[in-house]
Amino acid sequence: MDDIFELGQRVLLGELDPEQGIKELNGKIIEAELVLRSRSSCLFRLFYGLSRLEENKGTVLDVAVHLRQFIFAFKRSVRVSTQVIAMIQPVAKLCGIDFFAGMADVDKQLPEWFEHPERIYDSYELAPRRRNNQVVGDGILYSMTGYKQYQSVFQKQLVQASMNMQPGDTLIASLPTGGGKSLIGLLPSYLNTQGGELSGGSVEAAGLTIIVVPTVALALDQRKTSRKFFNGTSDERYRPQAYRGGMPDHERKLILQSIEEGTLPVLYTNPESLMHGQLADTLIASAVRGHVKRLVIDEAHIIVDWGNHFRPDFQFLASFREKLLRLTKGKLMTVLMSATLTEWSVNVLRELYGTEGKITEIRCDALRPEPTYFVSRHEDAAKRLKNVTQMLGYMPRPAILYVNTKEDAESWYKQLIEQGYSSVAVFTGDADDEERKALLDQWNHDQIDIMVATTAFGMGVDKPDIRTIIHACLPESFNRYYQEVGRGGRDGLASIGWLNFVPEDVKVIRGITSKTTISVDILVERWMQMFANAETTEKSDELWVDLSTQPPRLRHTVSGETNQGWNASIILLMQRHGILKVIEVDYEYGNKSINRKVRIRLLEHYSIEDPDWLTKRVQPNRDEERLLISEQLLEMQRYAESSEEYCIADYLTRTYRYSAHVCGGCPRCYKLNVLQSYNDTKAMIISRSNNAIVYPELVSSLSPYLIAYRDLILETDDDSWYERLGADTLSALVRANVPLLILPGDEPLPVEWMHKLPSEKEGRKYSLLEPSEWSQADVRDCVGNVAAIMYSNTVEIANRQYVWSKSYLAANPANRVIHIVNPSIFIMNEGKTLEHVLDAHMLPLKGFLSRQKARNQYYMV
Repeated sequence: MDDIFELGQRVLLGELDPEQGIKELNGKIIEAELVLRSRSSCLFRLFYGLSRLEENKGTVLDVAVHLRQFIFAFKRSVRVSTQVIAMIQPVAKLCGIDFFAGMADVDKQLPEWFEHPERIYDSYELAPRRRNNQVVGDGILYSMTGYKQYQSVFQKQLVQASMNMQPGDTLIASLPTGGGKSLIGLLPSYLNTQGGELSGGSVEAAGLTIIVVPTVALALDQRKTSRKFFNGTSDERYRPQAYRGGMPDHERKLILQSIEEGTLPVLYTNPESLMHGQLADTLIASAVRGHVKRLVIDEAHIIVDWGNHFRPDFQFLASFREKLLRLTKGKLMTVLMSATLTEWSVNVLRELYGTEGKITEIRCDALRPEPTYFVSRHEDAAKRLKNVTQMLGYMPRPAILYVNTKEDAESWYKQLIEQGYSSVAVFTGDADDEERKALLDQWNHDQIDIMVATTAFGMGVDKPDIRTIIHACLPESFNRYYQEVGRGGRDGLASIGWLNFVPEDVKVIRGITSKTTISVDILVERWMQMFANAETTEKSDELWVDLSTQPPRLRHTVSGETNQGWNASIILLMQRHGILKVIEVDYEYGNKSINRKVRIRLLEHYSIEDPDWLTKRVQPNRDEERLLISEQLLEMQRYAESSEEYCIADYLTRTYRYSAHVCGGCPRCYKLNVLQSYNDTKAMIISRSNNAIVYPELVSSLSPYLIAYRDLILETDDDSWYERLGADTLSALVRANVPLLILPGDEPLPVEWMHKLPSEKEGRKYSLLEPSEWSQADVRDCVGNVAAIMYSNTVEIANRQYVWSKSYLAANPANRVIHIVNPSIFIMNEGKTLEHVLDAHMLPLKGFLSRQKARNQYYMV
């Protein structure tokens, strides 16, 4: 930290050129931890701003804001040259900067109208907010990532649920942003393909994992990250790839060839690339051969939340998934991942992607502690503009300023430029692919300080050090608001979420939602036109409907993606009502457009032409959705108008019902003088697949002793056995096919122990649980038919382990327990020693280790 601060000092004193400062800074932080990189971000921006000034491209106001943030981030005043003082002095008051005796410091006084100013300094000073909730890992995680621990018990539980999926299963998984969702799809593939090398296993047993992400940028970013893990081979056919439109021809051919040969472990792509063209054809052929194993959909909530706003191909992913499921003879496994799932979203995802009895839903909807919330109510839009632009001089960068319309975005952009800011850009739904790519590239490389954006700026935005989220509008729901505020503070440091409300916002957002909601009239009108233009097939109950069909009132306009999006939403809505079923989607290619035709099967064959019947059939659902939208907006309005009445976590826990109360600070808490509130969220298993997990049989060194008995004691000879033989015991038990191991303490396992544990090369699935896990988990959630308990020497912990073993045995008649313990240990609950409590065989631990070593060629002393 000191050397980075001194680097900033040298540039500000004129001893070092800003461009050279950037080079030296990059050299210092290239391998640094995320928190240090976040603290140094303001220094890069300061240097970049100074270099732009030298080129007559930047503005002094940008530089002044970064100087203020630099002082706050490093918590000390800084020496500056007379030239810097003369340059910044005219705008110093706009950013709260004071100069004295060649030093620059910050004035902590904020504008009087800004409420609770004292609560903002955590965000200024980058206070750590994220708790360390790491739990013990395993040999597979260590081999792939080098990490000895999972980020949290949530991540671990979801990864293991994914690894233990059975053919045909669907897993719905929620995990907070920054919680490590990517491992849910990656680690099972790493295990199944043995790190991409496929040594010792057949191609067919391994199979391809398809990971669908919303944007090309995200696909490329995740490919880059995952390739660091699949590094056991230099052969590109065995490494993760990203398929997208416009890619180099040689790269496209390599991917298609790798899919055909069955060597590709992971493929990242976006819906448009997946659903049609060469990739779709190749995947379909591969599915027939049994080489496609998993379909993982990241950010699955947007399938529902975006509705007809969204791209048609994203909406029809469900039909493509069903086709793959059919071609793999029901074996395809589906994973739906998101950080924010409402009950409405989950219900729709279950209908679209679930098979009755084969759905597992695990919710880890933990609220994030990083955002610090502020609310300002203004008289009108003009007053809001004045106040927000005034406060921007004090707000840390980078910042996103959200608005509801593209017209507002352009207006705010012009106002900020006029105010003297230059590092500003606009991102709306009108941006084409090239513009989006360029803007995201500049944003990710710290070349944009303020992004003025609509809701379109969300997908693929995963910058960890965003400090400020400003809403100069009223979002239509807490779901949207939380998702957008949640783009700040992903580095675990405090961030700012500032809502700015004017009364006319309610009317604006109501107008927007009314135009984007499928009413009964719109549904009936569009369906009747699609039905009238439909083409017959060889089957009397199946038709081809053209998504480019327009209702009569739009007949003289051009049919584009938006029109097809509306029609796609209506088709899927009717499918959810049991009126029809989507069979497949066909694509017709024009010069600059794609037209989609959908083959459907009519399930209500004789009533489908009757608009009155259709109205009655869908009216209750449309009324329900309209009521939900109205209630969500009312909640948001209530918070904006009276934010001190309830804590924001009260609203958020209603939106995400399985989350616990967590608040990094809000107007209600400030009023009550509560700094922060944090409650641990527990993972909730809402449903389990009926597909039983098939476990390998215990090897002969253990199995004979657990036929007539449900307990087995492996007798230790002294209290120091765990330190001497713990690594060997864990390794031997896993290789004896024991899937669940209960540890005596919460201490991280030494690296040398991790090296002894089986990795992906052996293809074994197992789980280690430390006391913080097994003492709180429901035994029904503990995967495994045999548990080995390594007893603690502490009587209290040993007693808890014994009690846990009884619950575990009671949960399933097929369960067995191996107790690794000195049998003379006293069990308080029973008032006896363990050897007098259990009806069990007793074997010396060393004897078991010796026999297991002899039979296992992989065992290492």
